Amino acid sequence: MLKVHKSVVRSVLDYGCIVYGSARPSTLKMLDTVHNSGIRLSLGAFRTSPIESLYVESDEPSLEIRRQYLSMQHVLRNKAYPGNPSFSCLQDIRYERIFANKPNVIPPLSIRAQRLLECYGVGEYKCHVMEMGQAPPPWTYIKPHCDISLKRYDKRNTPQIVLQQEFESLRENFGHHRAFFTDGTKSNRGVACAAVSDEDILKIRLPDVATVFTAELHAILLALEHIYDKCVMSSVIYTDSMSSLHAIASFRTKHPLVLRISTLVNELYRKGFSIKFVWVPSHVGISGNELADRTAAEALLCGTGHQKIPQQDLQKLLKRAIVRKWQSFWETQTRNKLHLIKPELGTVRKAAHQDRLRDVVRTRLRIGHTYFTHGFLLRGEDPPECVTCCCQLTVIHLLLVCPDFQSQRQLYFKPLYEYHIPLHPILLLGDEPLIDFNNVVKFLSSIGILGFV
Repeated sequence: MLKVHKSVVRSVLDYGCIVYGSARPSTLKMLDTVHNSGIRLSLGAFRTSPIESLYVESDEPSLEIRRQYLSMQHVLRNKAYPGNPSFSCLQDIRYERIFANKPNVIPPLSIRAQRLLECYGVGEYKCHVMEMGQAPPPWTYIKPHCDISLKRYDKRNTPQIVLQQEFESLRENFGHHRAFFTDGTKSNRGVACAAVSDEDILKIRLPDVATVFTAELHAILLALEHIYDKCVMSSVIYTDSMSSLHAIASFRTKHPLVLRISTLVNELYRKGFSIKFVWVPSHVGISGNELADRTAAEALLCGTGHQKIPQQDLQKLLKRAIVRKWQSFWETQTRNKLHLIKPELGTVRKAAHQDRLRDVVRTRLRIGHTYFTHGFLLRGEDPPECVTCCCQLTVIHLLLVCPDFQSQRQLYFKPLYEYHIPLHPILLLGDEPLIDFNNVVKFLSSIGILGFV
């Protein structure tokens, strides 16, 4: 149901939001009802469920966060296309100070996006976005030669000596080619890449926000640029990045590094160069690959990298920053009933069954709003009370506390009593519960509450 909401409802709300996002908050708030209703119906949550609980349970952010993300994403993508007609207006922030002095005036998208990027800690990297080059015509494209024959050996189940022998046997096929080994690395110290051969050692450090994929591609580009500059007519590039080879072998790409590599390879092919790409397994004792790995690690000691990186890397950084900010807000919602069961944001757990009714029951129990506990809000009545305990009736009280149902708990939540595990709702309703949810349903049925959830 959530997929239907995202594809049918949310897609309509997303359309044009980078334009209408400049409207007043009071006007935009009218759209929240549509979004919230769609999520509530998808989850089967009770009508009184808190909005924040709906967002967390569905792992679907509010429309405000969604609009912010799409606006920043659009500006970052635009940064990679200087030839785009909208480039000048979307990247122009000259009048930021004027709008800062007039808080009641809504600034243009360029300034709004820049403020958001700085708020999420991405603004400083905007200048590092790599431009997207012009793709060559398809009829002039020459597909690179990529050899992945060593992939047929499972590294986990194959002795290293066998892999080394197979590599040496493969290398004999390129006896007259100069060998380049490339590698990229990413750690808490930074990101770097290297390309090494018998005669040359090339290494650079990249911006810390670059991905491993970008580092691997940069290493291959280092080798290709060296081949071009030194006129190495016959060469073979060994890499342990299968994803890089798949990307290079694909003509259709929106990745600027892949496009730059493909364009350079085609130019070298037309000039008579012979270049082969070969995949090798990592960390199996292949000397060239180990040297490239050590050299890339040494490059981390160099100064901070100022190389350009694809805007895709910044989008990943942006997503993580948004989740961190959302998580920080969720940590303050300690009075929210779902917070006790799901303290950390995460993807929606797929139910082990295909029963819509059980999904609805599980969702309502997790959120803590059900017909028997919160139906009074719709009827205009007083909150229901437990007759035995003289306290307000809640989901946790029925499942874990009320002494009237102790015998049923011992029957259906047997492991908790056998191993003397303290009762906690996360053990029954968490993302990875200790008690199977079927037992929770049986418990509710045995006490006559299941039909009133």
